[in-house]
Amino acid sequence: MKIPNNPTQAYLMGKRHGAQETMDIVAMTLLDKCGFHTFTEDPEDHMSVEYMYHQSEETADSINKGYIKRRDIKAVLRDEAGIRFVDDEVK
Repeated sequence: MKIPNNPTQAYLMGKRHGAQETMDIVAMTLLDKCGFHTFTEDPEDHMSVEYMYHQSEETADSINKGYIKRRDIKAVLRDEAGIRFVDDEVK
């Protein structure tokens, strides 16, 4: 794969490549450690890697279009699941 001469395009290509590598690691972990499987015909099956990829793409698209803000996602995860983030102020 040839790296574009345009710095912005090169940056975006690297960002996409890094995101894909991260998703590959997440998928491998879900398959190995959490009982996920790769594909299913059942649309109600939420334990497939394919479903997770599809939902991640939809969420990223909504974030990019400005429908969802990352801070709102973090607030929901903090309030509903008790997840703490590294950049949260911990006192």
